[in-house]
Amino acid sequence: MQHEYRRQYHRLPREDRLDTIGEDVVDHFMNRGFMGKAMVISLDRPTAIRTYDKVNTHWQRRIDELEEQRAQSTDSAEIDRLDDEIAYMEEMDMAVVVSESQNEVEELRKKGADIRPHRQRMKSEDLDEKFKDPDDPLRIAFVCAKWTTGFDVKPCSTIYLDKPMRDHTLMQAIARANRVFRKGDDGPEKPNGIIVDYVGVFRKLQEALALYTTGEGNRAEEGQTPIRPKEDLLDALDEAIEEARVFCAEYDVNLDALREAPGSAFGRRVEDAMDKLLVSDDVKQEFHAHARRVDRLYRAILPDPQAQEYGRTHHALMYVSEAIKALRERPDVSDVMQQVEELLDESVAAEPYVIRDPGDESYETEDGIPRDEDGRIDLSAVDTDTLRERFETDPSRILAERLRGKLETRIRQLAELNPERIDYQERLESMIERYNEGSRNQEQYFQMLLDLLDDLQEEEQRAVRENLSEEELAIFDILCSNPAPDLSDEDREAVKTGARELLDTLKNEKLVIDWREKQQARSAVRVAIEKVLDEYLPHSYETDVYDTKVDSVYEHVYDRYYGPEDNFYEMAA
Repeated sequence: MQHEYRRQYHRLPREDRLDTIGEDVVDHFMNRGFMGKAMVISLDRPTAIRTYDKVNTHWQRRIDELEEQRAQSTDSAEIDRLDDEIAYMEEMDMAVVVSESQNEVEELRKKGADIRPHRQRMKSEDLDEKFKDPDDPLRIAFVCAKWTTGFDVKPCSTIYLDKPMRDHTLMQAIARANRVFRKGDDGPEKPNGIIVDYVGVFRKLQEALALYTTGEGNRAEEGQTPIRPKEDLLDALDEAIEEARVFCAEYDVNLDALREAPGSAFGRRVEDAMDKLLVSDDVKQEFHAHARRVDRLYRAILPDPQAQEYGRTHHALMYVSEAIKALRERPDVSDVMQQVEELLDESVAAEPYVIRDPGDESYETEDGIPRDEDGRIDLSAVDTDTLRERFETDPSRILAERLRGKLETRIRQLAELNPERIDYQERLESMIERYNEGSRNQEQYFQMLLDLLDDLQEEEQRAVRENLSEEELAIFDILCSNPAPDLSDEDREAVKTGARELLDTLKNEKLVIDWREKQQARSAVRVAIEKVLDEYLPHSYETDVYDTKVDSVYEHVYDRYYGPEDNFYEMAA
């Protein structure tokens, strides 16, 4: 290895070679499937700094090229894509992280490297924490020894190796990109780590693996290596696509026909596939699992040129999968679809299947689900007769799934305001379960959804009918729900008065700043609840029922009121 190191020492830092590597790093980094952080491991300190300079030069050159493309483009979608890429690249930060030595400024200057601006950053900034933070724009680190061992950065997904290595040093460097990571609860998951080898270092991989495996003859046995060539991923992607194709065929969805459909027919084929795959939750979830596997493997092989031949199939699967999810999820689907589009080469992308933005007026009338000016569901304005007539004309599972999604969202919102509304959630889950079991057909299921919609519309108006605010209604419902005695009209009015009085007392006197963190303040809130309920609850509330109501109201107040003017209802307004 020492002989190899000496032999390569004079070849690796050549100017033309580093320039080629700098260009390749920029191109590869910006075309990966998972946009994690990256390390460039160079031969030594001057080479790390010079590689940084080369990457910086090609980085700016790419920005200039993108800005020129944007200036010439007339396509709004293309302009948006270019704007996003330019913004990402302009925000991007890179840093050199190398050890310090005496007389390094002069020593490195003789080798064509200026360490001064980099040393200043290393001393004035916490680069370790910045690189570990998945949201920090420091996304590429240029190193030669530091950070290559014992430095755990889960968001790091790519290693650019330009240094001869072996044994545990090689294995430790590889491991930098091999940590499991997902950005946020619902963000993209790192499918794998990518190692880009510029020096042929993996000729020493088998020997390095012998330190960690039980293979004979100082070589790892087949299947033990954590590093696999991309050819294996292509085989796995072929297998995943075939499994997805067979699954779709079981439900009369022709994946090949969908993939090859021209733009004018693509949207219709997507809707047809959606309707057939919405036969039950189990079928839907299994389809999503197939789509996720294909997506994960497809992203893993990017930016390999061979990915292009899989683009149309990946495109078709992800469109159907995301369109099905969009029937029930609130986020803006256009962002999701843009992410799918950005993975595809323009030459193979089909014409986009348009899923309208929730704020678009056409969206409000197209699915029969009106929304307010903020895009929130306004179930009180839904015309159930119109929905019923539409379903009779076109008994689509898509319409039922969309209505189910809106009901789930609104029930969740209403239950957050009033915990006693959890019954609506249980009712919806019960009817979905019966439909999935086959005890209700599609028409019966849709009618049950409409009946629930009618009841929710009534529920949304109940606070007005009871002459209560949403906050007061929540307290009132807790006091009137089981266990509770039968109440006369006079008793109900007394309970309403108690709910109003309790909130006034708590807000004006007891809900001090950080009251939940102070024992004395918590006790004062509970005592106030006990006193108000003792005064206003009718005598028909027996002692055990009274105690239960005190506990329930206190729990409700603790969960939703954080200070004198800080509570869940103010935030939800």
